Amino acid sequence: MSKKLHFDANLPGLLDEVLNNPTCGILKLPINITKGILAELAQLAIEIDDDRLHVMMLRLGMYECSAAERVKKIKELKRRIKGQCASR
Repeated sequence: MSKKLHFDANLPGLLDEVLNNPTCGILKLPINITKGILAELAQLAIEIDDDRLHVMMLRLGMYECSAAERVKKIKELKRRIKGQCASR
């Protein structure tokens, strides 16, 4: 049985890497603004409490958790989403 590849992004980590690159100094202000907006988005996603939105936020690395916890939570949420779709 072939294993399906799955990729996630660590958006906050990516933005930090860009900020730490000395040749990207001009991007410091827009990236810091973007990071603030993303933090607000993560908080709003928690308040909305939609499983599909949680999956996306987890895949972007917007919730603080370990990689193993992230994978486990995404699988759990996808099962729940699939169950909701089946019951409609």
